[in-house]
Amino acid sequence: MLENKSLYKTIKKSWPWLFLALALFLTHSSHLVDSDEGIILNAAWNIINGKKLYLDSFEFYAPGSAYLLAWWWKLSGPSYLSAAFLSYLISLSSMVGLYFISKKLEIKRWIFLAPALFLISSSFWPLINHNNFNIAAIIWASYCLILGIENKKYFLFLAGLFSSLAILFTQHKGIIVAGFFIVYLGYLKLKNKLKIIDLIYFAVPLVLPLLALFIFWSPLILYNNLILFPLINYPATNFLPLNFWLLCLAICGSIIFTVWPTTNKQQKNIFLFLSCLSLILLITSLSRADIEHVLQSLVVFLPIIALIFESAIKKPKEKLLIFTILTIAIISRFIWPPFDNLGARNIIKVIKDNCPQDLKIYAGPFMPGIYFESRSLNLTPFSFLITKQQTEEQFNTAYNIFKNNPPNCLVLSYSAVEKFSYDKNNSLDNFFKDNYKKVDYLGKIDILIKK
Repeated sequence: MLENKSLYKTIKKSWPWLFLALALFLTHSSHLVDSDEGIILNAAWNIINGKKLYLDSFEFYAPGSAYLLAWWWKLSGPSYLSAAFLSYLISLSSMVGLYFISKKLEIKRWIFLAPALFLISSSFWPLINHNNFNIAAIIWASYCLILGIENKKYFLFLAGLFSSLAILFTQHKGIIVAGFFIVYLGYLKLKNKLKIIDLIYFAVPLVLPLLALFIFWSPLILYNNLILFPLINYPATNFLPLNFWLLCLAICGSIIFTVWPTTNKQQKNIFLFLSCLSLILLITSLSRADIEHVLQSLVVFLPIIALIFESAIKKPKEKLLIFTILTIAIISRFIWPPFDNLGARNIIKVIKDNCPQDLKIYAGPFMPGIYFESRSLNLTPFSFLITKQQTEEQFNTAYNIFKNNPPNCLVLSYSAVEKFSYDKNNSLDNFFKDNYKKVDYLGKIDILIKK
C-alpha cells in the first residue's frame, strides 16, 4: 500500500515534465531545411572532415556550438537526428533551469508556467542553433549566481563556468551578460555582501576557457572574425523596425512596476537581478529585433511573468494549462515553419536526381545545411554569402574559386535572403547566370547544372 502511494506521488510530481518534454519533442520534430540550423551543422561537418574553423572556413560566430556538436558526432556518428537530440536535451535543460529559478522566487502554484512559456517561445526559433545553446548557458549561469550570492559560494564557480560557455556559444551576448554579472558582483562587494575570494571563484572559470582559445587561434584571428567583422558588417542587413521590440519593452516594464510592490524581501533581490538581466538581454536583440531574437532575449523574464499568476490567480487549473501549452506549441510549429517548409529528404532526393554522383555543389546564398544533408563539402570558405553583410572581396574570392573549379550543381534559394534585401547583381550570381541553367525546382529552391 505504501509503495502504491509512493508511486502515485512520483507520478503526480513528474507528469507535467513528461507532458512538457513530449511537447518540446513534438514542437521540434520536423526535419526541415533551416538556414540558421545549417550554420552549426555545416561548421561541425567541416570540423569532422578535418577543417579548422576561422582558418579553413570563415565564420563570425563563436566556436563553442560547432565544436560541441562535432565532439558529439564523434561519439554518436554524424546525423541530423543526433544533432537534434543533443539540442533537444539542451533546450530541456533550459526549461529545468527556469523551473529552479521560479522556485527561488517562491513560486509554487504556477511553478511550471515559465518552462511552459519557454516551450511556446522556442517554437519561433530553430532547435540546432548557437543562440539556443547560449540561452541554456545564461539560464544556468543566472541560477548558479543566485545560489552563489546566497552563501553557497561554490555555485559562483559554476556561474563563472556557464558564463564562459555563454560567450563560447554566442560571443556578443555572452560578453555583455558576463560583464553585467561582474558589475553586479562588484556592487555586492561594495555593499560588503561578498568577499574578494567570491569574485575570484567567479572570475577564474570565466576567464580560463576563453584563454584556452589562444592555444588554437591567434588573438588577431579571433578579433577579426568574432568582434570586428560582425560589428562592422552584421548591422547592414539585420537592423529591423523596432515595433515588436518596443511592445515587449513596454509589457515588461508594466509587469515589473505591477509585480514589484507585491514581492517580499527575499523575492526582491532575485526579481531585481532578473529584471536588469532581461533588460540587458533585450538590448542585445536590437541588432536583429525579429520575434525570434526578441523572445530569446526574454527567457530569464519568464519566471517574473509566472510571479504575476502566482499572486493574482490562487487556484490554477494546472492540467488544463499544460494541455493548452501542448496544443499551442504543436500548432505554432505549423503556423511559423522554416522558410521553405520542405523536408530535407525531399530536397536531397531532387539534388541527387539532378546532380552528378560526386555532389560537387554550391548551396546558397544562405543554405549551409545542404552541405551536411548531402554529405558534400563547400568548395569555398564561406558557409553563406549575403550581399552587404559579406564583403565584395569575399564574393570575389568565391567567384575566383568557382572560375577555376566550378561546381557541377547549384542549389539556390533566393527566398531565404529576401529579408536581407539581397542584391543579385554581384560577381558570383552573374557567373551563375552565364554558366548554369535551371533543371528542376522544389518549392522555393532551384537546382541548376552547368550549361
